[in-house]
Amino acid sequence: MELCRYSCMGRKRYFDIETIQIPIVYNKYGDRDPDGLLYVLAEDSERIQEEALRRFRQSPPAPYEEVQPLVLRVNLGDTVKVRFRHHLNRRLSIHVQGLAYDVSTSDGTSTGFNPDSTTDSEIQYT
Repeated sequence: MELCRYSCMGRKRYFDIETIQIPIVYNKYGDRDPDGLLYVLAEDSERIQEEALRRFRQSPPAPYEEVQPLVLRVNLGDTVKVRFRHHLNRRLSIHVQGLAYDVSTSDGTSTGFNPDSTTDSEIQYT
């Protein structure tokens, strides 16, 4: 039994992702991480940063509903291309959940004898 059919199988999907450093407020009591990291679509980056900072400056600091994990949804058979970048003074990467990958080359870490798959500014994945 086939559960679904996609009329556009095999499309190329492009995502421009940034890591931003913002204060993340967890609840209405103002519990927070003043140096939180968040993955966002580049087109949403400035808006999310501005609103998160505005709410952080309230007394007490208020959470922002758009500060949440980034989820990329694609269809079976699509080719996913990700441009990942950041403007922070450290090396970062992304770690994909739910897709097959080679842990020795694309796990998003720099551990043991594995090659470093982090970046100090930008990297592209397919």
